[in-house]
Amino acid sequence: MQALERYYKAKYERFKSLLKWRDQLPELLEAVRSVLPSAEVYVFGSALRNELTANSDVDILVVSDKALGSQRHKLAVAIEEKLRTPLIFEIHLTMKEKLAWYKKHAKELIPAERLVQELIERRNKD
Repeated sequence: MQALERYYKAKYERFKSLLKWRDQLPELLEAVRSVLPSAEVYVFGSALRNELTANSDVDILVVSDKALGSQRHKLAVAIEEKLRTPLIFEIHLTMKEKLAWYKKHAKELIPAERLVQELIERRNKD
């Protein structure tokens, strides 16, 4: 397989995974809880607006009650490493004090647990 063909095949596979992002939320929540047990998790951005493209990611806000400081990147990587799915999530780590800023500036900010509950209810109906 030529390099360009491999590239487009990988993009296609990632996009298919991206379209199923809601199905991957339970695994994401589990990964977050294993690293930051008391964190709140929210989804925001283009995924909520159904505006995903092949270059999109799903924006995840992880809100900690602890000061993150220089650990922010390390914690985000630790969460991503626990995921078995392709990296479609963009992890944004912040502290509770900054949550109001996100609520003001994000067009929509929905608790991930609520979306997981809706997913479970939808599956139970089917």
